[in-house]
Order: sequence, then C-alpha cells, then structure tokens
Amino acid sequence: MVKRKKRNPKGTIAVVERGGTLSLRFRTQGKQYRLALGLPNTPASKKIAQGRAADIQRDIAYGQFD
Repeated sequence: MVKRKKRNPKGTIAVVERGGTLSLRFRTQGKQYRLALGLPNTPASKKIAQGRAADIQRDIAYGQFD
C-alpha cells in the first residue's frame, strides 16, 4: 500500500521542503506560485516560513497580492 501525502485545504499556502530548503507553494488568481525561501529545513526556519505564509495569505485576502 502506497501512503500518499495529505494535501493542504484549498486556498492555503503550503510550506514544503525541497532539496533541504523550504519553499512556499500556493495558487491564487488562477496561477500557481512557488517561493523559494532559501531557509534550511529546521524547526526555527519552519516558524519563519509559516509567518511569511500568513503574511501572503493576508495580502491575498485583502486583494493586495502582487
């Protein structure tokens, strides 16, 4: 049995690890975005990434994402 990764709920920003560093992945306005943060995959870096994800989520909600 193959175990699949759980998907994030629609409209949220995912913090993903790729190649040992963290990235943010999300969709808005019909486009897909991947923002490479360049942070190592550590617990402290994940908190920073989650803070940046919250900032982007707020910008999207207020219609100020550019």
